[in-house]
Amino acid sequence: ENLKTFASGMPAAEMKEGYTGDIQAFPLKFDSLDQEINFHCTLQMLNFGSAYQDLLDDRSVFETIQYGMLGLMLSGRKMNAQMLSSMSLSDVGQTFGVEVKREAKIKPDTPIYTEEDTEVAGFAKLILKACEDTGRRLR
Repeated sequence: ENLKTFASGMPAAEMKEGYTGDIQAFPLKFDSLDQEINFHCTLQMLNFGSAYQDLLDDRSVFETIQYGMLGLMLSGRKMNAQMLSSMSLSDVGQTFGVEVKREAKIKPDTPIYTEEDTEVAGFAKLILKACEDTGRRLR
């Protein structure tokens, strides 16, 4: 009821003019319309992180997100609340091609190494948080 009231108050001419109807096509076969909608909505939801652009070596931020989303679909995972809420930081790093950890010496003069976050680990953590929060709210 409230949605109908809200929609009826929108100026139709201006809405038509601003909407292009363009959704980037991907060479994917979706199991259902729900899967396709979830894919496109998640892709747009994750379209953030421009502050990390200078830290990404060979792809733009959006290309990194596209790469990860295509990876999720090609891996056979279902694009649903369960999948989004059960990802790990390691999953994000592998799927989106973002190196989240690296080995570093504890001290310069010692052969002992430890694992530390990379500069782009913050970006991967934001992707993970967005996926987890969205998955949790969709349940």
